[in-house]
Amino acid sequence: MKIIAKRFKFGMLATGLAVCLQATLRAESSLMDNHNMFATMHLGYSFPYKADYSISGPGSSFGYNTNDTTAVNLNDLSVKKSISGGLGVGYWFKQRPVSLGASFTMDFQDASYPETTQTNVPFTQGGRPGTFASYTKFQSSIMEWHNSFNVIVGAPIGSARLYAGLGPDVAVLFYSSKLKDSNGNDAGDLTDTQAKIGLNSFAGIEYYVNQRWSLFLEGRYVRLKDVSFKPTKSDDSSTYGNTTYTFSGTGYNPNTTDKYSNLDSASVRLGAAIHF
Repeated sequence: MKIIAKRFKFGMLATGLAVCLQATLRAESSLMDNHNMFATMHLGYSFPYKADYSISGPGSSFGYNTNDTTAVNLNDLSVKKSISGGLGVGYWFKQRPVSLGASFTMDFQDASYPETTQTNVPFTQGGRPGTFASYTKFQSSIMEWHNSFNVIVGAPIGSARLYAGLGPDVAVLFYSSKLKDSNGNDAGDLTDTQAKIGLNSFAGIEYYVNQRWSLFLEGRYVRLKDVSFKPTKSDDSSTYGNTTYTFSGTGYNPNTTDKYSNLDSASVRLGAAIHF
């Protein structure tokens, strides 16, 4: 009888715990079941990838008495990390057992390339190869405005959700490159604006504080390849070039093109979402 009583008590305790757990899970699940629309805001840290760089234009821009196309190539440009941030809106078409939704996000970040000097830099002129003993690329920066259209899938776990997303990224890129005169003094900036379509992907975890608010932590990757700029300057009195060969002494030739092999980046983001 004692054994039966103990088993009965244990069974009642296990049943009670199961009921409490089910009630807790139902309460937690209800946090995300009533509101499908959401808006987000986030801050993060961006890690841009190194890029290869080339500049091309008429030979006269490099100090040569020719208009033959001249191109200079630099490899593995260093780029600084930066703070990033943005906003987003989205909608969950389905919450459980598998979440399916869509979102639009705007992100802002900066890719800054410090002034760098490389030696034995290859170039071509009219298809003929050559080598610069030394070439200096002046400081440049690209302010990136990313607009991403995403499909999201998620897996709810109690009051949390694991999720991942993927979609096209339309980047508006504001380019600025430093100018120096033949004495090495700052002579202003060259600027250009371009748009480029890339790919955006991300994954993270979201935790519901209550029915209205949740917090999330996610990692993001943007793939953006072969970006070209044709920077210009209204003041034509400056030169633009390197330590040995400067661009045309009568002014910068606007037919020159700056090309970056990629503007890929990874970032870590912490944010909050309001649900309605």
